[in-house]
Amino acid sequence: PRQLLDDRKPPLIVCHGGPSIPSNYLLPIVNGVTDRAIVFYDMWGCGKSSRPSRLTNIPFSIPKMVDHLQGLIQHWKVNKFHLYGHSFGGI
Repeated sequence: PRQLLDDRKPPLIVCHGGPSIPSNYLLPIVNGVTDRAIVFYDMWGCGKSSRPSRLTNIPFSIPKMVDHLQGLIQHWKVNKFHLYGHSFGGI
């Protein structure tokens, strides 16, 4: 299997548009990118990510979404990666 920690071929992290739609419309990327791991990141509350039960108490902002993705990247211990952001995911 392709590994996330391969510095020679860093993974591609894909951020979808929306912000309310899941990343599955971007799945055809796997047909063109075959030499590295691909992570389809569903932003908080979208697609297969967890959904907070009470959105009213959660500060939803671009900086919070960036912090969340950065925390995941650190959790995965990924040092190098390529980021593909489509539409809102590219902000």
